Formats: sequence, structure tokens, C-alpha cells
Amino acid sequence: MRITLSLTLLLAVVWSACQKPSVNPIAGASVSHITGITWKLRSFSTISGEEKPVPATATVTLLLTDSARLGGRGGCNSYGGPYQIHDSLLSVTGPMFRTKMSCDAIATEDEYLDALAKSVRYWSDGRILLIYYGDGNHILSFAKM
Repeated sequence: MRITLSLTLLLAVVWSACQKPSVNPIAGASVSHITGITWKLRSFSTISGEEKPVPATATVTLLLTDSARLGGRGGCNSYGGPYQIHDSLLSVTGPMFRTKMSCDAIATEDEYLDALAKSVRYWSDGRILLIYYGDGNHILSFAKM
């Protein structure tokens, strides 16, 4: 009986250790002020104040969902993928997809999607969304549409 009980406990411990942990992809502080809103990219900038506006010919948008999916228009194509937020940290957690059309704004789209894939944190007041990327000194600046 004692061996059976010990073996049962051992199997339970091993089984629970092998289970994938339940992780909330949107944990920490409330993010309702940024999800479910379409954001329009205004510029690429740096913390030191250098700013590169988005060309008038390109409409770049971002929508973050409560189900940890992001998507929008990159300037030419639609795109999407998974993301994760914890407190003020934001990261793209898997490969993004995009349609395969070409237009005059393709260079802006490539730059934007590369930056978005390197997201590290965010800040928002509900009207403006700043996504810091790369080394954290570069910023994607969005306005609520």
C-alpha cells in the first residue's frame, strides 16, 4: 500500500511538471485602454526627439485584441500575429503574416513590421500609443483613430 501511494504521488508530480503552464498573454495592468482600438501610425522616432513621419501615401494601422492577436494595415498589405503584454512590456510572440501586394509604401511597411516585431514595451494615455522597439530608444508613435 505504501509503495502504491508513493508511486502515485511520484507519477502525479512528474505528470504536473510535464504540463504546459497556463499563461495569460495579457497579464498585469489593465490594457483595456489600448485594446479594441484602431491606432494610426504617425511616426517613427527616437527618445532624443528625431522624428520620421509616415508618408501621406501610407496608412498604417494597428489593432490589439483582448485575445492577444494584433493586426492592421501596413501601408500596402494586411498583417497579423500574436502578441503578449505584461505590465508595460509588449512583445510580438510569434511569426506575423501579411498579404503579398506591392505599392509605393512597401518600404514604409517593411520598416514598420520589422520595428513592430522588435517591440519591447509600450505607453499610452488612451489617445496616444507609443511602442518602444529594438534597444528601447526607438518609438512607433500612434494616434487613436
